[in-house]
Amino acid sequence: MSVVEVTLLKTNEFNPHYVVILVQPDENIYLPIMIDAAVAYAIDVALKRVATARPLTHDLLKNILSAYNITVKEVIISDFRDSVFYATIVCVDENGEVKEFDSRASDAIALALRTNAPIYAHRFVLDEAGMTPQVENKEKDTDARSSASPTKPDEPEDVNLEDLSPEYIKHLSEEKLKQLLDEAVKKELYEIAALIHEELKRRQRDS
Repeated sequence: MSVVEVTLLKTNEFNPHYVVILVQPDENIYLPIMIDAAVAYAIDVALKRVATARPLTHDLLKNILSAYNITVKEVIISDFRDSVFYATIVCVDENGEVKEFDSRASDAIALALRTNAPIYAHRFVLDEAGMTPQVENKEKDTDARSSASPTKPDEPEDVNLEDLSPEYIKHLSEEKLKQLLDEAVKKELYEIAALIHEELKRRQRDS
């Protein structure tokens, strides 16, 4: 398992969902997870340490666990199937008994942020769904451009990342998508990177 940290939460204007980004800093691996608006708000509140007038659902769960002397030991992003992330919440009671609970990844992250529990991810999850920005190497870039398939006649060389939409990226070549993915990660446009990454994974599954 590799340690990951919550680093960013952004809205994607082309998609009604939100993206929470986990990062494994030692290997510079980013794990984008699509989440719904309600949990996005819960995570955002926890990240910014904003006090709410009444406890949110994850605050309530934390309070109940605390009342019964149950500690959240760790959260594990334990599986990735059919583009869906799964998580396990590991708890320990006052007698030292360990209990594991299946959870949506988003809910597990929201609870971990409130209980200061570490977040982990299995290696195969990072290998399957993680993104790693390429190290810039002009010589390699030149060789790659010379050996890569030519750009489609109707495919623009310069694409504004902020203007990308899910429908538009479906018409771009795989080489172009990989180029844009690397550029999006370097510019920290993680919500766009997540869209491109999902399209590349879809093509891989369909091939």
